[in-house]
Amino acid sequence: MIKEKDKEIEKLKEFINYLQLKNIKNLDMIIYMANFINDNTPYTKDTKELENEEGIRTVDFTVKYFERKSEE
Repeated sequence: MIKEKDKEIEKLKEFINYLQLKNIKNLDMIIYMANFINDNTPYTKDTKELENEEGIRTVDFTVKYFERKSEE
């Protein structure tokens, strides 16, 4: 269980570093919006991009998904 928590902490640290590098403003609002999207979007094959390799939706995958969409 401790190893799982350590992995989760490392993923969160990587995500925080990613956000700091991107210089994202209003971080609290972005996290809130990503969580709202994750909680209210049904699981379908079309929303697979919102999930990590374990099939779990995370804030960082959701933020990166919409960043890619906005660049297209």
